[in-house]
Amino acid sequence: MVAETEDAIAEASSQLVAYGCYTPVIAIFDEDHQRLQENCEAIRRLIQAEGFGARIETLNATDAYIGSLPGVSYANIREPLINTRNLADLIPLNSIWFGSQVAPCPFYPPASPPLMQVAAGSTPFRLNRHVDDVGHTLIFRPTGSSKSRCLR
Repeated sequence: MVAETEDAIAEASSQLVAYGCYTPVIAIFDEDHQRLQENCEAIRRLIQAEGFGARIETLNATDAYIGSLPGVSYANIREPLINTRNLADLIPLNSIWFGSQVAPCPFYPPASPPLMQVAAGSTPFRLNRHVDDVGHTLIFRPTGSSKSRCLR
């Protein structure tokens, strides 16, 4: 362990990697307590089958949930140290988000279709600009790449 610690200190000093605390939390909600327990246990087994450690929180459940919220770094006491190489392996950089099948805006009729549906090959994408009552959009591309045309 001493050699691993020295290697980690050398990597951090060379600025090849950075170290920080990472708190992975999966929050599951269900009205049926028995079904909730079964789902928690099934997820825990799946995570452990992939070689990771997992636990179902009991006493620390509230702090674990609050610590999973953005900007709350003090609540969860389980903060394993992780380096940026490991974090890069954990982040799903290649997953595809297809968009919501209906427009999630309270001002639209129920089950309204999305603003636009496009497909590149066999991959559909559904564009919804309004989530709740907000419709902010940011488009950035090089000069002359039809941003104004898209806006029109």
